[in-house]
Amino acid sequence: MSGSAEKQTNTGVGALLAATGPGVRGFRWRVALVMTLSVSLVGSAIVIPYLLGTATDAVIRSLSVDALPTRELVVPLGVVGAVSLIGAATSYARDRLLIQLIEDWDSSVRARIVAILNRTPGGLAQFAPGDLLSRCVTDLDTLTRTASMTLSAAATAIVSILGSLAVMLWFDIWFPLITVATLIAIAAVGRLLAKRARPHFEQQMQEYGSLTGVVLDAYMGRDAYRSGRNSAGLHKQLADVDEGLSASTFHSTRLSGAAGPASSVLESIGFVLVVVLGAFRIAAGSLTVGEVQATIQYFRQATGPIGILTDLLHSLQQAATSARRVLAVLRSDDARLQVAAVATVDLPGGALEVSFDDVCFHYGDGAHIISGLSTTLPAGSHTALVGPSGVGKSTVIRLLLSLLQPDSGAITLSGRDLRYVHHDSLVNRIAIVPQEPWIFTGTVTENIRCMRADVSVVGVRAAGARCGLDRYVEALPAGYDTVISADGRELPSNARRLVAIARALVGSPGLVLMDEPTAGMDPASAAHIEAMIAEEFRDVTVLVVSHRNSTIAAQQNTLALADGRSVAN
Repeated sequence: MSGSAEKQTNTGVGALLAATGPGVRGFRWRVALVMTLSVSLVGSAIVIPYLLGTATDAVIRSLSVDALPTRELVVPLGVVGAVSLIGAATSYARDRLLIQLIEDWDSSVRARIVAILNRTPGGLAQFAPGDLLSRCVTDLDTLTRTASMTLSAAATAIVSILGSLAVMLWFDIWFPLITVATLIAIAAVGRLLAKRARPHFEQQMQEYGSLTGVVLDAYMGRDAYRSGRNSAGLHKQLADVDEGLSASTFHSTRLSGAAGPASSVLESIGFVLVVVLGAFRIAAGSLTVGEVQATIQYFRQATGPIGILTDLLHSLQQAATSARRVLAVLRSDDARLQVAAVATVDLPGGALEVSFDDVCFHYGDGAHIISGLSTTLPAGSHTALVGPSGVGKSTVIRLLLSLLQPDSGAITLSGRDLRYVHHDSLVNRIAIVPQEPWIFTGTVTENIRCMRADVSVVGVRAAGARCGLDRYVEALPAGYDTVISADGRELPSNARRLVAIARALVGSPGLVLMDEPTAGMDPASAAHIEAMIAEEFRDVTVLVVSHRNSTIAAQQNTLALADGRSVAN
């Protein structure tokens, strides 16, 4: 996603929580409970330093009478012990609730991202594959890890500051003024450094995405790289990404790392001022030693958590950047959700008639890929979609799958406007056979019925027999129960293509979309696929994208595209 697109006003951590919080069970009341427990800790934060100061004054008074005031020591120290235990139990309960809440939130966001990836909305086309992978994995991990480290510290900081300032104000107004001035100075320095470090963190996370992309490309082309082809190009890409990543990491770490020492200096200055003022108040007789001791503890309680958060500035900056990047992925689904809100029409049974009425579409700021396309594919017809590369054939497929929305014009299926067709109806009535079939780790049976969980094993094997997959599966150790890997290396490329065709056969589609179903096949294998399409889908509307002459000739009609328009039908 472009940098300008992500720099919207409402793209931070708060916006991410607002967008994802409602998806977590009991999110609001659980947050309220965590905050309530945090506020309840104010009692121990206020009481303990005061009681310890009282005990100190009792010891000092006893020096003049040579007798240790047992009662005056036991009661305050006993209360301190009890309050500490209660505070520790409350803090433990709060942290447990907070950790569970973070885990539930993380699971909810991951499930939502998986749902978006499964739907493959057109909005995801704006992300490079490596960048998308980095956003969905690395950035979300960064958010979860940082939340676990900092939220508890942030809640403690709020409690400690409010409680400490309130009691110090009772002792002497100058103590809270010094504390507030110290906090403002620490916050100002942290804000300044954070502002300067933010562009470097943005660049750092983008470079991580680029690095993931290079690794992904290297894995996908590993056979070529192993044979030594284009290895120089791979090393050049890695060197460029490494240089950018090293520079952004250095500058972001340098700036965020300076926050800790700066806050320590400012905190030390404030501490010295509190101690000196306390000494003057003791000398003047307006405060006791115990009260000054309590004041010093209150100052430490107020500034300590802020110092911790400042030390974690690097993680907080990474989390803020990651929040914007994850939110961009979640918002890519907004357009689909707006369409889904009005999509209530179901498609009829039987073969579907496909009509394009002056359809236009373009990607981003580029020129129109599809410009005024108007044509009709009769129900039950088999049509070859042809044209030079880049003319918009794959875009037509994605428009029919409702993964992209036309800029203007309308697409209808048997008279139903595609924009208003329910998603489940589309899934059930439209089948896709991509050029590179998606294979996941699982049995052959699971791979075939992944789109139709209700299909029986008998139905799966019948579909395999109809498309000719049987002869490949029989060679596997456990037949259809053989577990194949994510890249499908156990099956030849022709068999992987047949798995995709079998997925279409196990359902009852009214429209089948095929993208280069015979690409890279030998003539005999291609002839088998062409004959099987004609036979098995004879009562279904079929649209085949192909550059192979025999595959084009095997179809009843030919639709030629040029400049995004139909030039021959």
